[in-house]
Amino acid sequence: MGVYERQIKEKEILEAAQELFSKKGFYLTKMDDVAKRANMSKGLIYFYFKNKEDLYMAITQKAFEEIISLYQKSIQKNKAKKGIDIVIDFLSVFMDFNAKNHLYRDAIFHFLGLMKAHNNPKTKEGIDPLILESPYFQKVLELQHEPTKLGISMISQGIRDGSIHKSIEPEMAYFTLWALVIGFDKLSTFGDPQNNETLYKIKIEDWKNSILSLAQAILKNEKSMQQAFQATLF
Repeated sequence: MGVYERQIKEKEILEAAQELFSKKGFYLTKMDDVAKRANMSKGLIYFYFKNKEDLYMAITQKAFEEIISLYQKSIQKNKAKKGIDIVIDFLSVFMDFNAKNHLYRDAIFHFLGLMKAHNNPKTKEGIDPLILESPYFQKVLELQHEPTKLGISMISQGIRDGSIHKSIEPEMAYFTLWALVIGFDKLSTFGDPQNNETLYKIKIEDWKNSILSLAQAILKNEKSMQQAFQATLF
């Protein structure tokens, strides 16, 4: 079997698994379901992926690769712009991405939870060995810090070019903005999707724009804009 054919088969299996994991969840999805959805034999599925955990780790790797690609595209398309513009553009794209790719978001958070357990000798033994044995787990270990490095580099560029306030600490700012975006993503899922509203009748797009305005105010250290955030939102 050629490399190209193998890549096509792997892609088809992953697409089937992603669809099922999104609809039924990881625990309710069986490898038989994946085989049926991919229109392949179960034996062929196991030829490419050792088990369901291996499949999920492959999806996790794809999730990290997609996020890294978002960072790189924002940097490339805005290379003539100031650092703060690159950061704000990325945050906007990232929020839209999360709204459409909850499985990837959940996979990344699941992996971060694994890392918390993995880095503690007392809890590492509790991790499913099938996950630790997956070659994709090792690949994600190598990728996990790349998004953070790229995000911090965007903020650092803004500090150097003067578009981001010199008092801003890049690492702290990065994780503060990350928390804002993840909070938005989590809370925006509660509400009325048909009318694009949150649980408290706030329009999603209005809230997104307010988050971006607040992020800009934080990076510029403009306290007056931060105080005006509530008035903008409500």
